[in-house]
Amino acid sequence: MNKIAMTATAVLMAATGAAAQVPVPAFDGKGAPFSIEALEALGRVSDPAVSPDGKTVLFGVSFENVEQNNANNDLYTLSIDAKDATPLRITDTPKSESGAVWMADGRIAFLYPDADGKAQMWTMQADGSGRVQATEHPGGISGFLLSPDEKHVVVIGNVKYARTAADIYPDLPKATGRVVDDLMYKHWDEWVTEIPHPWVGSFDGSKVTGLKDIMADEPFEAPMKPFGGVESFAWHPNSEMLVYVSRKKTGMAYAISTNSDLYLYHLATGETRNLTEGMMGYDTAPSFSPDGSYLAWLSMEHDGYESDRNRLFILDCKTAVKTELTDNWDYTINEFAWAPDCRSLYFTAHKDGVTPVFSIDMARHTVRQLTDEVADFTTVHPAGNNRVVTMMHSMLRPNELQLITLSPKGKKAPELRALTDVNGALLATVAMPTVEKRMVPTTDGKEMLVWVVYPPKFDASKKYPSILYCQGGPQQAVSQFWSYRWNLALMSAHGYIMIAPNRRGLPGFGSEWNAQISKDYPGQNMRDYLSAVDD
Repeated sequence: MNKIAMTATAVLMAATGAAAQVPVPAFDGKGAPFSIEALEALGRVSDPAVSPDGKTVLFGVSFENVEQNNANNDLYTLSIDAKDATPLRITDTPKSESGAVWMADGRIAFLYPDADGKAQMWTMQADGSGRVQATEHPGGISGFLLSPDEKHVVVIGNVKYARTAADIYPDLPKATGRVVDDLMYKHWDEWVTEIPHPWVGSFDGSKVTGLKDIMADEPFEAPMKPFGGVESFAWHPNSEMLVYVSRKKTGMAYAISTNSDLYLYHLATGETRNLTEGMMGYDTAPSFSPDGSYLAWLSMEHDGYESDRNRLFILDCKTAVKTELTDNWDYTINEFAWAPDCRSLYFTAHKDGVTPVFSIDMARHTVRQLTDEVADFTTVHPAGNNRVVTMMHSMLRPNELQLITLSPKGKKAPELRALTDVNGALLATVAMPTVEKRMVPTTDGKEMLVWVVYPPKFDASKKYPSILYCQGGPQQAVSQFWSYRWNLALMSAHGYIMIAPNRRGLPGFGSEWNAQISKDYPGQNMRDYLSAVDD
């Protein structure tokens, strides 16, 4: 165990009772430039969840252990109302808790490994006591979603998909050969031998029983690989219906299509109905309004175009009429949440090189930008009608929890207040780079936003080596992102000027800018790169 992890562990072990503060890594940069050691010592804040009464936020913080090549995530709670409140640690365990959510009675449900190391659903009290394993699903689960009345739960469990050599030759149980007779047999570095299915069961508050695969014998994924999770499911407020996302295709059709659909499953009858038949692109992230009147989701228009604009749609549950709310707004939405009054929704989206939080009015389809920081926001969790818990990061600082407070009638600008400062003390001991926004003319007469990251103590009279950051994907935003893999601050701290262009083929500047790269990959976007370097 390295010194950073060792000291942090000592702080935690010394804490008395279930609640303790977030550990402060014993790292002192002594004013030196930001380093890989500092990057590895940072606490990683994640997965906020707001309590039913809107007064407390539950979240995770993980710390890296370089020697053991892993990280351990523990859970914390924090009062939203009390300014300068101290986060209270409620778990101190050898493995990571994840996917934690509040229950109606104030308890917490979460994922944690069982005795065999397989993730299962557990419950505990809000102070971390009284842990009870709720599921015993063979092979474990990768996520769960409780019904609003908490009498049912849907869990994500794998089912066998591909034949193996051992299936064909049962007398050779140790055979490792694979049978490949169709696409898609692999996702990146993962051989597809199993696929996820939704299993629905009964929940009595302590144990989940009677789990049933609601897609039994269907060779389709729900949620979809490789990124789908519990956001692919939505319970109706009456707890009698469940919507799930699936792309019900196989072979070549599966490999080239992005036509997923939303399926409505009735618990009582087992009837399943396609809600988005004829909508040809990705349909994802279903969410019922709190009153059950509408279903909202993200929808792409074109089949086979995975980087199409994510539009926000609603379905009137009485009339079955579908309406796009973002028909007058030319940006792609990342994630969204209903406001408690069902009159508006909150969402995040890339726009002009950053990722603000927005709201959209249900009736007028008008979009209002709620944040204007040079930063990216991720996740939106309403905490009452006029407050939203979110996370904010930039190229110079990792995620911290934030609270957005709106004035009741929108007459004043929203207020932003930091809820956590897990990494402030550490970052104060290192010299960080600086970031400049530059508008660069392109060869076809347009302007391109370029982020330039300068080394600490930059001297404009000197020459520095530079690195041109070329975003992959290729259609992924170059916003104010913070990455533990492609960290521009870390690269710049080693004496480089980082050039990060928002060249053609990136979201955040309208559909035309994003789509230009199609069938022109070595064209204008490459000239944009050169324009940035020349400038």
